[in-house]
Amino acid sequence: MTGLLVQPLSAGLADRVRAALATGDPGTLYALDHEFAPFYCPVCALSYCADHWDRCDVFDPDDPGWHDSIRGRCPRGHERMLED
Repeated sequence: MTGLLVQPLSAGLADRVRAALATGDPGTLYALDHEFAPFYCPVCALSYCADHWDRCDVFDPDDPGWHDSIRGRCPRGHERMLED
């Protein structure tokens, strides 16, 4: 698989992630790490599919070839970092 990012989790964090997934609570998942819930807008407290986020690639100003992050704007206009 390409594009798959693997992030090892401590046992305690893994338990909290499992609990958030089991309850279907994206806000808790987002609070643990914003990259665990890139679909979630914390201001709206709603989840949006990828088609509804206005996404923008951010490049390092000192090295324009270096992709730094992805920022997004939800359908209601709230901005946040989607991927670091």
